[in-house]
Amino acid sequence: MKPKIEQIDPSYFAKYGNAIDRIYGTAATLGYTDIASYCLAMKEVTYMASQSNSALGHKKTIKMMIESIALLEELITAIYDQSKMKLYKNKIIMEVKRVERMNRQEFYSITKKSC
Repeated sequence: MKPKIEQIDPSYFAKYGNAIDRIYGTAATLGYTDIASYCLAMKEVTYMASQSNSALGHKKTIKMMIESIALLEELITAIYDQSKMKLYKNKIIMEVKRVERMNRQEFYSITKKSC
């Protein structure tokens, strides 16, 4: 995996950020503030990764991107069931904090959070 990580085109992080920005906008418009805050955090970390040369930061970001896709797919089935959404609320809050912590650790020198 190491040679693959070093060959990653950083523009793919920006493309992912752009895609999740669409989900963020929709979630915010529909009033799903927890989902919107998670998508916003993912958008920011992917944009910051697109501006970084940190292989470790890229690796961590890719892992978070994969996990975010799985989480968002789970949310699709839970969004119409308030009892399920309550269970995901804590998970979403924890993920937002994890993303923000990673931003501070890996991308502390990058100030631009969007394209």
